[in-house]
Amino acid sequence: MPDLLLHDLSQRLQALFAAEQTVAAGFALGRHILRHYPHHLATYVQLGHAALRAGLYADAEDILRRALSADPESAELWAG
Repeated sequence: MPDLLLHDLSQRLQALFAAEQTVAAGFALGRHILRHYPHHLATYVQLGHAALRAGLYADAEDILRRALSADPESAELWAG
């Protein structure tokens, strides 16, 4: 996967979470993206929202708090 652009990885992550039956694959891809791009805010947002939809509230809170610490004025994050 290292040959893929961050934009392509982010789109693939969004598609995986949109197809709700592949949530585990989405989380795996999200972790992969963050290993290579640890400051990619959009990935944190997607992971946080996916965790909320999956009922993983403690994980969602942790992920979204990390995103808020990086961008405390993000309207998207405060909207939840």
